[in-house]
Amino acid sequence: ILSVGTSHYYNKKLNLRFAAKDAVDIATGLRIAANRLFGEEKVHTYLFTSPLSNEPNMINGKVTVDNFVKVFEEISYDISAKDIVIVYLAGHGMNIDAEGDGGDFYYLTQDAHSYDLSSYYDEEIRKKECIAGSDIIRLMNKLAANKQVLIIDACHSGKAVENLMAKRDMSSGTIRALDRMRDKTGMHIITGSTADAVSYESNQFGQGILTYSLLEGLKGASLKEDRFVDVMFWFQRAKVRVPDLVSGLGGIQDPVIFSPYIEGKFKE
Repeated sequence: ILSVGTSHYYNKKLNLRFAAKDAVDIATGLRIAANRLFGEEKVHTYLFTSPLSNEPNMINGKVTVDNFVKVFEEISYDISAKDIVIVYLAGHGMNIDAEGDGGDFYYLTQDAHSYDLSSYYDEEIRKKECIAGSDIIRLMNKLAANKQVLIIDACHSGKAVENLMAKRDMSSGTIRALDRMRDKTGMHIITGSTADAVSYESNQFGQGILTYSLLEGLKGASLKEDRFVDVMFWFQRAKVRVPDLVSGLGGIQDPVIFSPYIEGKFKE
């Protein structure tokens, strides 16, 4: 489990209320469920938050590009095809089209200095302060685990799925990586919003709306036989639930789902 949530940024004007809390809650919920299913010794949880958390039984760290990349390098040595990988991100997201090729989704780390798109047209700044959606997919694709879940509760996060479907990338190596990701045995993605829309957090619920709906599912609403989560059922319920919740707040939000299997189950 890799759970990332950024509430505090270098530029304090960017600060969010619940992203770090969301990451803690998701990590905790998944860890409790995984411990019961696999045993504590087989569950490894990385929690990167800003402000820095100190949750027990988890590897806590800062939300930086380097930390994000290093955790994939670290787990790649021990992971096998039978393992399950879940990656969760909450915080600010942007659709940055610096090269005029349609752009990519970028997750802003705690080092982010601005929410002005033009501030990130500089490649060096993007590499230092942001994590590209295509890089997230590429890092996950390198892992041997055939069962993978990616959850992004951030504005414009649907761009990551849009690019995955369109294979929009200048690098032929990345296109091949995305093709392999399509063929992954049980790769499932849900993003909080479409490529051109926002992902809400709410005082009423004390969380991001997508995260709130997913936690509802883990607590029972998406369980089968009161024990198991069917990944696609979990995501589909959230996709229906989120617009419902947001409409009560006077907004519009439509999560985006990517899955290679219509039935939505992990293929054994």
